[in-house]
Formats: sequence, C-alpha cells, structure tokens
Amino acid sequence: MTQLTVATVQMNATPTSLDDRLNRAEKLVSDAVAGGAKLVLLPELFNAGYSYTDINYDYIELPNGKTVTWMKNCAMSNHIYLAGSIMVRHDGDVYNRAYLISPQGQVWQYDKTYPFGWERAFFRGNKDKSITVADTEFGKVGMLICWDSAHADLWAKYAGKVNLMLIPSCPPNMHKPTLTFPDGDVVQLHTDDNHFADTDIHDQTTWLGVPVIHSAGAGQFSSIMPRPILSLMGLLARNPRLLLKHIRKAKHVTINAGFGDHSKIVDAQGNKVVSVNQPNDDGVAVATIDIPENIAMPRPPQPPMRTTSQTFFTVDKITAPLMRGNYRRALNKRK
Repeated sequence: MTQLTVATVQMNATPTSLDDRLNRAEKLVSDAVAGGAKLVLLPELFNAGYSYTDINYDYIELPNGKTVTWMKNCAMSNHIYLAGSIMVRHDGDVYNRAYLISPQGQVWQYDKTYPFGWERAFFRGNKDKSITVADTEFGKVGMLICWDSAHADLWAKYAGKVNLMLIPSCPPNMHKPTLTFPDGDVVQLHTDDNHFADTDIHDQTTWLGVPVIHSAGAGQFSSIMPRPILSLMGLLARNPRLLLKHIRKAKHVTINAGFGDHSKIVDAQGNKVVSVNQPNDDGVAVATIDIPENIAMPRPPQPPMRTTSQTFFTVDKITAPLMRGNYRRALNKRK
C-alpha cells in the first residue's frame, strides 16, 4: 500500500463572481495544503456555482482560460495535484470538463458524460462515453463528474484500470425539492431516492476496491426551472392530480433544495473516512488514505445501482433531451 494525504473541498454553490470564487478556492486549497494534502479535489463548476439560469454562460471559458491557468499556477506553487470541473467551450460546443493537474503542470481532462437533466441546457455530454486514466506518481487515477457516478456502465469501464477515483460534484438534494409558483403556491416533493451520491458511490467503491474522493456544494440551491411546463410534466407524471392542479400556472417555477453531506473521502472498502459536514459553508476535509499498489480486477457481479429506474428515466430520457433546444439557441446567440 502507498499512503497519500488527500483533501476534498466543499464550496457554497450560490453563483458569485469568478474572482470571488477563485479567491475562495485558493484559500481552501491553502487550508488543505496546511493539513498536509498532496492531492486536492475542488467541486464541480467550482468557479461558477450551480444554477439552471443563463448566468452559466458567463462562466464558460476556453481550455486555456483564466480558471485553468489559475489551477496550473495553484498546483505548481503548492506542489500538489489539483482537480475540479468547469464549463469549457471546445470545437463549438460546451462541456463540463474536469481537470487534474500535476505539480509539474501536466494536465489530464475528462468531460461529463451524462448531464443531469436541466444541465443539458448549458452543456452537452461526451458522446463517446470515454474515460480518463491519469498515470501519476502514486498510481492511476480515474475521473467521473457528479451524475456520471449514478451510471454503472462508467464505473465498469474503470474496473481493473485505476488505484483511485476522483468525483467532483455539486448535487442539490433533488430527491426532495420545493417548487414555488408565481401565485406563491408551494409544492414539496419527496422520492427517497438520493442514492447516487451516497450508497451507490460506496457500493461501487467497494466493488472497484479503490478509494474515492468526492467533492460537493453547500448552502441553499434556488433557480428558475428551464422549460417549466414540460419539466413539470416529467416531475409530476406519477401524480396526475398534482400535475393538473399546477400545470396552468407553470409558466414560471422556482426550484429550491438543500445540499447533503457529500464532500467526503471514502476508503477502498467503501467506508467514509471523513467528510466536511458543514451544511452551508465552504470547508475542507483532509485524510491519509491507502492507495492499493496492485490493481485488481473486480469480481462479478457489479453491484446494481440503487437509484431507481424512474429517476433515470425522468433525468436522462425526459428532462435532458428537452433541454437540447435551449442549449443550441443560447449558443447561436453567443456566436
């Protein structure tokens, strides 16, 4: 076994200016380094925050833009590996791209394969569903981004290929959101289906036999719902009485949710070693973990995902396809 001190970073996900978010990220990285971390994982879209509004387009950068330049400088000056995801425009499209940068400035990247529902209005998924394996001094490192970790096919592609997994995330608690309508009417939903950032990650970690570093957001998520009428039809399809009651006033819907305690470090046996456990604030958790020196091929069968088929259908088959038109129209306006 190789021992490595690592850190997961949690950031309040409310969108603020790029300079504010990079300044906060720099302080959090410094805190992690002071704790001995040699690898630091920032959250998904750490330089932007998380919303479903057109403000997202203000944070899109080119691959050699301000944030990646900052990440390279931060990794090299602190002599650490640094990872996190941002929105990048490349070859005419926008991707949610995770970067892992070495202390020497070497760069690996991974594009999110499965945008979570409404995210598809702002970036596309990686069509070829390829994976990224970074060959580092302490082992081979794989990457997923948030909702990707709910998909067994992507975990299976890393089987027998990695010593460590990184998952930058920023998932609001969409298993129990609150919907607010223009007349002030409020609907609270609850599905008991929040497994992908919780038990599913632990199950797949145990199966792979490698530790996982998972970062996430914090605070209170609040955003306008894109294409609210069609989105509401997808959300309330199993509750037709509630749908009929609210569909006529669904031209403007705000969706609100909290964030869970998901910024965590999980060992190769699937046990949570440490988490940030600060519901509303920026924070860091540091731990020393064992990295397996030899990569073993997991034994079948792969654990099934506990996230329900209904959730996958609503997110991947209904909501995400509905958002493609929004994405293309917004890109065309910005050419």
